[in-house]
Amino acid sequence: MKKILLPIGVIVIAVAIMFTLFGARTPPEQKEEEIKDLLVEVQPVVSLSDNLRVSSQGTVQPKINTALVSEVTGKIVWISELFVKGGLFKAGDVLVRVDDADYLTAVKSAEAALARAKATLEEEKARAKVAEKEWNDFMQGEAPDLYIRKPQLAREVANVQAAEADVERAKRDLARTEIKANFDGLIKTKMADLGQFVSRGSTVANVYGTAVAEVRLPVSDLDVSFLSFDSAYELNVQKPRVEFSTSFGSEQKRWTGTIVRSEGVVDENNRLVYLVAEINDPYGINTNHSAIEFGRFVQAEIIGKQVEELVLMPRDLVYQERHALVVADGKLDIRDIVVAKLDKQYAYVSSGLVAGEQLISTNIKNPLQGTPVKVLAEVIGSNVGANP
Repeated sequence: MKKILLPIGVIVIAVAIMFTLFGARTPPEQKEEEIKDLLVEVQPVVSLSDNLRVSSQGTVQPKINTALVSEVTGKIVWISELFVKGGLFKAGDVLVRVDDADYLTAVKSAEAALARAKATLEEEKARAKVAEKEWNDFMQGEAPDLYIRKPQLAREVANVQAAEADVERAKRDLARTEIKANFDGLIKTKMADLGQFVSRGSTVANVYGTAVAEVRLPVSDLDVSFLSFDSAYELNVQKPRVEFSTSFGSEQKRWTGTIVRSEGVVDENNRLVYLVAEINDPYGINTNHSAIEFGRFVQAEIIGKQVEELVLMPRDLVYQERHALVVADGKLDIRDIVVAKLDKQYAYVSSGLVAGEQLISTNIKNPLQGTPVKVLAEVIGSNVGANP
């Protein structure tokens, strides 16, 4: 019996001790989880009461790109100091002279022929008067035209007119021995030089006009909707202003121009519309501004419609393309927004934000709706006030 009762007693005692220990233990203290406020930086939402801007870019090109051609045949006997690659010239400047000896001779010969024709005409006029007087003195009725020499007189008048035309032609050819510019321009390439023989129609230089430069600016259909015209025809009246800029080393230079026309078609390759802007006096010949050379690549900002209903926010603060994080009643609010336009720096919001709201600028990886937040500037301000 002892062998049976002893183990049972030990088990009973152990169970009793276990229940005693379980009953005597103290339950752990229950603490409510403390949710700390998220510290954020904010910036105010700004309303836009300015013109929209459409960004583009392009290369500066001359509006006039033509060839300077010799209109006479001969040897080049003189060239101007301006007749060099890159030379700037004014309208009326003589750039090249062709040997004019033969053309001076042609003028003298034509003038002599004109003098002979005029003398013959005077003789014919005298004969016509004599014939008419004889008819009136001895004959009755109307005199025949041939008798009073009307056809002969008409022939001599025609001869005089032909001789005058020859003189004019000879003088024009003589004047053309001086190859002049008829607009302000720049020598792009020089294709003839001193002593060279040129024929009528030979190109002596390729030239650019410097009065006006053009820039082709590609824009999308959406960008066109932000500009102040609805069709290419309205550009005849409304000419949006364009601000051009480019970098010269560390220096940024700027110019202004105007949109003067649209090319009127959509490019099949990139689905863009090309607007053409003009810059007056690009080389600063008649004005004080710095030169903007042909061939230079420039950035462009086209000044568009005046707006007041949009708000502006930095582009990098747009969350998941259609949300903004704002502080509302001390909590984080993930706000749905409608972005009307994006550029390199800003998003233009048409709905979802109100001017003056606090836009969270702190980078939050996984924002949760309703998270309590504290504004860093307010915290710093309260600490300064508490510790003067």
